Amino acid sequence: VKVLKQEEKDTTEPTIEFEVVNSSIKIVVKDDTAMDYITYKYGDSQEETVSVKQEGQTTIEETIPVQQGESTITVEAVDKAQNVSTKEQKVKIGCKQSGENKSKSKKSRA
Repeated sequence: VKVLKQEEKDTTEPTIEFEVVNSSIKIVVKDDTAMDYITYKYGDSQEETVSVKQEGQTTIEETIPVQQGESTITVEAVDKAQNVSTKEQKVKIGCKQSGENKSKSKKSRA
């Protein structure tokens, strides 16, 4: 009879959170065992990779400067067991409404 110890295998994906701090976005990624790296892309900027600084690290925090306006941030987090989670979110920083009326496209109902 073979006994399997499930707690030895990490199957939990990392969690990804965003926090707007002044004109920056703070990315906070946590894992219950150990992180490997994250990649992020903000708007049209080049994709960046941030690796853990020490073995066994369970959190990666990265603060990135952002420009005023609306853009999309995409983060992919990978832990040491190669579990992957991805989060994409639109972010609007310090936009003041001008006289322009920016309307969203409406879907027609059938």
